[in-house]
Amino acid sequence: MRRAKKSGWKQLGSLLLLLLVSCVEDYNPPIAATQTALLVVDGFLNSQGVTTIKLSRTASLSDTAKIPPETRATVFIEDAAGRQQPLPETIPGTYVSSPLILDPTKQYRLRLRTANRQEYASDLQPVLTTPPIDNLYWAADNDGANIYVDAHAPAEASRFYRWDFVETWEFTSAFYSGIEYKNGRIVSRTEDVYRCWRNNNSTLINTLSTTALTENRVQRHTITALPSTSVKLRYKYSILVKQYVQSKEEYDYLTLLKKNTEDIGNIFGPLPTQLTGNVHGISNPDELVIGYVGISSEVQKRIFISRSELPREWRPSAGFEQCATPDTIDNIRDFSFGNPLPIRQLASGEPRAGSYIAAGEICIDCRLSGTNVRPSFWQ
Repeated sequence: MRRAKKSGWKQLGSLLLLLLVSCVEDYNPPIAATQTALLVVDGFLNSQGVTTIKLSRTASLSDTAKIPPETRATVFIEDAAGRQQPLPETIPGTYVSSPLILDPTKQYRLRLRTANRQEYASDLQPVLTTPPIDNLYWAADNDGANIYVDAHAPAEASRFYRWDFVETWEFTSAFYSGIEYKNGRIVSRTEDVYRCWRNNNSTLINTLSTTALTENRVQRHTITALPSTSVKLRYKYSILVKQYVQSKEEYDYLTLLKKNTEDIGNIFGPLPTQLTGNVHGISNPDELVIGYVGISSEVQKRIFISRSELPREWRPSAGFEQCATPDTIDNIRDFSFGNPLPIRQLASGEPRAGSYIAAGEICIDCRLSGTNVRPSFWQ
């Protein structure tokens, strides 16, 4: 009887394993061609500054090409009386206004006409005023540095907040090189390629509602977190946080968008649902458009984190762990292809004197991963 019981458990285990394996199958639902080229409107109307709107088209998940920008459109901000402010196209698919101050007593919307003469518009909305950031700060825990924000506004003001940020950090290449190959000769470098800076824009949706609180107050809300080993913390790090308020409708839209893009992908995640924004087709009212264009002011605040402020036991990464020990190059013509690059010439008394120590370009020229132009705001 014991053997029969063991055999039964073994068969049950095999069946469960088969079921688990059979669950991991790709499913490609049928999608009509008209559903893979929807207009996407990304941006908001900045009531006290420059408005930037990006237009693009949706594409199939199987399409490996870049997201197609919607170019040569006519884009403008329009008030309820029909007065318009143009947003010229600066780069393909990106439309930027001049600095504007929108009247807080009026309503505005985005209006556009594509190159194939299809017209679209967002709903008219009132102007919302974003309160200042009370405090932007960071705190260390066992895992790394957490960036927090505090803010408050009158109880009757909007209670729906959103944040974006831009990170900038200083880094160096793996090896310092004071020489370069140019016109068949080894000459001294005239440009520093050892120390650079790099930027990174936030990509996740970060919103908060204070409707459940007695006060319209944001306290210790997390903007982002940096692991203690992050290369961003090796020398100096800076973050510029941008704060906005929004309507409840825009907050609900972004909450649903977050669920559809960030919270799905596992069997316990929510099912994706159709997004309904506030941009509509005028030429074709039945056409689905992706996007929600809100109206508010933008407030900003920046902080820096220096290596000297971090706990001593933290060990930020150098970022060039893939760079192996440099090679020795005897013939300078080996540098004519641009990779590897020379680091220094071996001096008299060293083995293979007159030859050059060299490494791959990514390990020497930091401009391949950032810019060597010091940011104007850098401290």
